[in-house]
Amino acid sequence: MSKIMKRTSRYIVVIPILFISLFTISAQENTNEKSDFPVLTGLYLGQKPQGMVPEIFAPGIISTAFHDVRIAFTPDLKECYFYTVYKPNDSVYKWTTLCCKYENGKWTYPEVVFFSGHYNDHAPCIHPDGSIFIYQSDKPVSDFDAKDEWNLWIMKKEAGKWSDPHPMGQTINGKGNVFGPSLAKNGNLYFTQELADGSQVIMRSEFRDYGYQEPQQLPEQINSVRSQFDAAIAPDESYIIVPVYGRDDAVGSTDYYISFRDENDNWTELKNLGKEINTENVESGPYISPDGKFFFFQSYGFEKDSVQINKPITFSDMHKMLKSSDIYWIDTKYFDRFIK
Repeated sequence: MSKIMKRTSRYIVVIPILFISLFTISAQENTNEKSDFPVLTGLYLGQKPQGMVPEIFAPGIISTAFHDVRIAFTPDLKECYFYTVYKPNDSVYKWTTLCCKYENGKWTYPEVVFFSGHYNDHAPCIHPDGSIFIYQSDKPVSDFDAKDEWNLWIMKKEAGKWSDPHPMGQTINGKGNVFGPSLAKNGNLYFTQELADGSQVIMRSEFRDYGYQEPQQLPEQINSVRSQFDAAIAPDESYIIVPVYGRDDAVGSTDYYISFRDENDNWTELKNLGKEINTENVESGPYISPDGKFFFFQSYGFEKDSVQINKPITFSDMHKMLKSSDIYWIDTKYFDRFIK
């Protein structure tokens, strides 16, 4: 009995010491990472504004070795939210939203946002006036009987801070998985809904009388096949960018397409954005900056150089081999060529 007590008491002492040591090491590593973070000043994390050729946005900062997918800015361009996909183990993928802020004349180190990190929380969407923030999550909904895996959650800006999130009501949630939110200046919400037959369609819920109305499926000019998703609406609703899977005119499996909208709510037929934007891989995560000047999009890259394995491999070689996606950006004037 005394031997058992002695052995147990030893572990009681050792475990806290080990925990404290691990915590100290982890905190030190995080401090080192922050100290190595470059000083970034100016709009868009100090990146040079893009022209008509897509470039990786903030390489090594926003676009990293993880699967970086979608980005969003507040209208003053001083808060940058983005989500990334990583694998904590071989069988699990996690979607997590991070944020950089422009404070004291420079951009802060990316941090996991307060509402993310436990469940899969992603697809950040901010109203062009900065008043609300909508995202998708698989966090269980208890407000009503929502049995769907994915629902949309909403936060409001209150006293300069985001409120605690809560699920959007049954007007939006509870009728099948919903995801990929995008907001216009007038508050209209565009999102993807998964139907009972497994198809995915783009929906619009108009914002009227201080609330969201019953969503309507966009016409066949937008919903042209079984799977279109994560559409991005222009702030003024003059056009929409839609990732579409399985069209005959596609460059790859899923491509970005554009449709223009007139004052009578008529939409043009989708047009493929071409090989300058699309690749042979899957494309998703489009976003239009709140000032309407830049188009951000997820891509696996364009014609990366192959790496010859006839020498000792380096970290740089390993990075080139990574099949991770990055966030690219380009001037929205690129879209002018698709206007009739």
